Amino acid sequence: MLEQLVMRCSGFQIPALKRWTDDYLRSKLQDQPISVAITPNGHADAIAADPGGKLFFVEPFTEEITIVKLLETLNTEQESDDTSASYLQSQNGNIYSSRSFESPKDDPSEFGALREDVPSNIPWVTEALGRKFTKPSSVTRNTKDRQKPGRR
Repeated sequence: MLEQLVMRCSGFQIPALKRWTDDYLRSKLQDQPISVAITPNGHADAIAADPGGKLFFVEPFTEEITIVKLLETLNTEQESDDTSASYLQSQNGNIYSSRSFESPKDDPSEFGALREDVPSNIPWVTEALGRKFTKPSSVTRNTKDRQKPGRR
């Protein structure tokens, strides 16, 4: 099931591509709670209308469940006409966060047990982007810093 979610690219080989089966993920993550985003229609971080037509910006509901429960949910969603969607998403890093580059041993992660399967540095990405990500910075801060005075 989850192997569908892994990026596939010619010549791109990391352990996760071969290892991540439902059984493997169950054995590695066991009872570790993981944050799962849930939406009634698959639209998250989007504009939605209430019954009266008023528009709102909505985010997904996030629930902590085990990988066993997530896999059961995903398999059920595929077999039903239900339009709800459950998925993993984090804007702060699911396996590695910015803290992991500064202090790897002091970076708890819901998916820490999977780090050995996904390298923190992928050489062709580093080469393509012209830099190694050793300390990610805020895009918001960088954008703001580049603005000309008086244009905020």
